[in-house]
Amino acid sequence: MSLEIVQEIRDLDDPQQKGIFLGAELLSWMGEARASLDIDQYVYHECGDESDGDVP
Repeated sequence: MSLEIVQEIRDLDDPQQKGIFLGAELLSWMGEARASLDIDQYVYHECGDESDGDVP
């Protein structure tokens, strides 16, 4: 048994696109089931943005 989560972040200013919440009940169930957890996060950001001007 495994839970696989894939998250794509395309808008760095949108707080709803950031973070993953797993409740205690889910984690407890996964522990009892000896399930694995795999989380892949991809952040899409275009280089050369105006906000990149401050980064050396």
